[in-house]
Amino acid sequence: MKEQKRCWLDRGRHVDWRFSPPVYWSLCCFLLLPASGLSFQNRPATAAEAQSQLPVLLKQAQEAFARGNFLRSAENFRAAAKLSPNNPRIYLVLGIALMNAGEHAESNAALAKANTLRPHDFETVLALAQVGTLLKNYDASQKHLAEAARMRPAAPQVALLSVQLHASSGQLDGLKEALRTTARAFSENGKLHAQIAQWLFDLRKEELDDLALSAFLRAEQSGHLDAGVRLSLASLESRMGAFEDAVQNASWVIEQAQVSRQRKAAAAAVAGESCASLGQQDRAVQYLQMAVELDPHVEEYYMGLARVHRNRKDYTAAAQVLTAGRKSFPLSRLLWQSLGTDLLAAKDYRAAASVLAALVQQFPNQFDAYLPLAQAHKSLGDLEFSAQTLQKLSELQPKYPMIHVMLSQALLEAAPSNQLAALDALAKAEKAAPSDAEIYYLRGKLLVSMGRPQEAADALERAIQLRPNSPSSYYQLGLAYQRLGKKEAAQEQFERKAHLEQSR
Repeated sequence: MKEQKRCWLDRGRHVDWRFSPPVYWSLCCFLLLPASGLSFQNRPATAAEAQSQLPVLLKQAQEAFARGNFLRSAENFRAAAKLSPNNPRIYLVLGIALMNAGEHAESNAALAKANTLRPHDFETVLALAQVGTLLKNYDASQKHLAEAARMRPAAPQVALLSVQLHASSGQLDGLKEALRTTARAFSENGKLHAQIAQWLFDLRKEELDDLALSAFLRAEQSGHLDAGVRLSLASLESRMGAFEDAVQNASWVIEQAQVSRQRKAAAAAVAGESCASLGQQDRAVQYLQMAVELDPHVEEYYMGLARVHRNRKDYTAAAQVLTAGRKSFPLSRLLWQSLGTDLLAAKDYRAAASVLAALVQQFPNQFDAYLPLAQAHKSLGDLEFSAQTLQKLSELQPKYPMIHVMLSQALLEAAPSNQLAALDALAKAEKAAPSDAEIYYLRGKLLVSMGRPQEAADALERAIQLRPNSPSSYYQLGLAYQRLGKKEAAQEQFERKAHLEQSR
């Protein structure tokens, strides 16, 4: 459930902690300048062609970065660095683009080059601290961060990166101290607290939830909770069990006119799940239905709405939701199986069989679909096909839990002539689970009916040894003893059966 809430939230905004603000601000400030206005030192003056190409490459790099195509941006910055090999700013933005592209080692090399060409540049040092954290080179990151703090001790970027460093390195005490320091030094900076809260939330670590919540509340007190941040807060509150607060914040997001449909849908999903957790099933249905209507291209919204109907035992409504979802997600195995099992629970056996048969035909390795398919055919009276379905599952997945026991039962239900096949299935079941009393009970019962009382008695004695409180095992053993001519032993087993039934 928690994972689904997080996935819904991600639909409402882009989440990737690697693009954290300290480095991102540096590059944005750089990119907002027109290419013709960039100031580069040490530019080679010997090649006129290089001079004409450089502004073009830089503009292309800026445009690629703005589109989120960081690898292409890095390619253009790399080409610009060849034309101006002694320019520290180009290596800085190359390193930032590579960092955003996930190429952390190469980013570190480019930033180190920038630092060599222009030592003690604040943005470069800050970026080196950031990439060191991403590379888990925490000692180097701490060194660069300390240098950045000496240069600009009141910079909010330093405070944010300090939080990131301690959280990433697992230094919980250091993280708490960094948060306390930030709270004191930047008490009115709601934007910074919102960024810290968002970053801690995006790490998705339960041990950080309380710290993220505190940062969200500080941002709220400073009046800096936009729709995206408030949606994250709602999701966190829902995750932590503060369901009423989650509904309130999610509802606020839904009511904002300027918020996108996708973000409103994510908020409605959070509100719906929170209402369901509060036992307010009608409100949960309303919110989750809203999520589906606002953004019908998210499978989890259909699944969540169907789950609420399922919890209300309204399997027909759940199946109707999933039927609509199947049109948008025709290849979703999870949705197909949920639809099939809901139809089965709604006693629409023919529809359930149709859906589940189509599922296993297209995805033969969807093993969990075979049991409800077999049950659907059994409910339709097609016992032979039910047994064939279980036989197929036993061949595809012979270690599937209890499959051979279920197959044995299905074979006997389908036809009395399947006795030998049923015994064979029980032999396979014994190899898989030699301590399962049910196997020996079924074998003994079957052998009694086949007129093999001594083998039956052996199996039933073993069943009783493993499960001594089963009246049925004593009864079958009594029948086996009767056929062996052991009347007193048989009567003793019947009395034990009666005693166990009376004591329940």
